[in-house]
Amino acid sequence: MRSARPLPPGLHVVPHLIDTLLFASGLTLAFLIRQYPFVNSDCLTATDIGLIGHIAPGVTVFRAVRTKWIR
Repeated sequence: MRSARPLPPGLHVVPHLIDTLLFASGLTLAFLIRQYPFVNSDCLTATDIGLIGHIAPGVTVFRAVRTKWIR
């Protein structure tokens, strides 16, 4: 980690933009085909729960740990 080069300015935002775009397109598709998560689609409900279960621990850990070495 010490020898890693820093990212060019603005590049650290790209993964967040991609994730947001994929999430928004998934929700748009769900509403277009009238399959609403938590209402009538078990598959979309499981996907949303999995997505939240994937993102929440990462956010919690990276907010709690401030130094790059510990991460």
